[in-house]
Amino acid sequence: MDIIYYKSDIGNFGDDLNAWLLPKLLGNDMLNSSSDSCIIGIGSILDENSRLMESTKKYKTKYIFGTGVRSINTNLQLDDSYKTLFLRGPFSSLKINKNIDSYISDGAYSLALTDFYEKKLKDSKKKYKVSFMPYFRSMDKVDWVKICKEMSWNLISPLEKNIEFLLSEIASSELVVSEAMHGAIIADICRVHWKRVRFYSHIHETEVVSEFKWNDWLYSVNLSNNYFNLRFLNTELFPKRILKKYFNSYFVSQQEKEIVKALKSSLLDKETVMLSTDEVFFEIKKKIQIIIEDFKNNINEGVSSIL
Repeated sequence: MDIIYYKSDIGNFGDDLNAWLLPKLLGNDMLNSSSDSCIIGIGSILDENSRLMESTKKYKTKYIFGTGVRSINTNLQLDDSYKTLFLRGPFSSLKINKNIDSYISDGAYSLALTDFYEKKLKDSKKKYKVSFMPYFRSMDKVDWVKICKEMSWNLISPLEKNIEFLLSEIASSELVVSEAMHGAIIADICRVHWKRVRFYSHIHETEVVSEFKWNDWLYSVNLSNNYFNLRFLNTELFPKRILKKYFNSYFVSQQEKEIVKALKSSLLDKETVMLSTDEVFFEIKKKIQIIIEDFKNNINEGVSSIL
């Protein structure tokens, strides 16, 4: 049973979580039991123009595990070979199944069912007052190491390959400021307060895609979409190559100063500090646990009947 998820050449925490998390939930024996089925995992994968969705067509059965629709403009038609375990949020549910009964929340919330969560994350000792996670495509836009050093913040890189280290860094923080959606989601799972910041993700993905997926998840945990903006300056628009090097260096430096100033101001805004309620969190955890147990039982019964 293959896991279908986006694989970035440079790495991306939210996507890379799939390969670490799903074997822990389902077991390697189960994942190796069937070559004609797949699990569509965590991420905004459900889209009619997605090469990932195209790759699922070769499988006899496809299971959708906490996945999200990419955009409000998505018009994806799925046949009966696609089985919805649960979707990321109500918008994804409406788009895929034409109802709001098929969602629980993002598949990453299943992290709370793992031994690693119970032993390493649940009651993690706090090492950092504030940690910051940029969007993975924002990492090369400014010097985040320099910015976080000036802020006395802990920088968590979404490009880091060690998933357990990243999870532990988030759990060890008192507050997570995140441009990456799964930085905020994991903070919420670890019961760490978080803030959303927008810098480059909504430009790279487009506003339509970025706001759709954030709101889809936020509605699933009964939260509103509060955030603060950091101004992004696109130096690629500078006209002449001979001047670009000078202007790029100057404006990026100015932008970094603006970012530090904006980040300092953001700490004063208590309205953008978020955390779902314990009641919502435990309800999500309970629902996902039931889904996984039923899924494993059904797959094991199917394998047993074949044997």
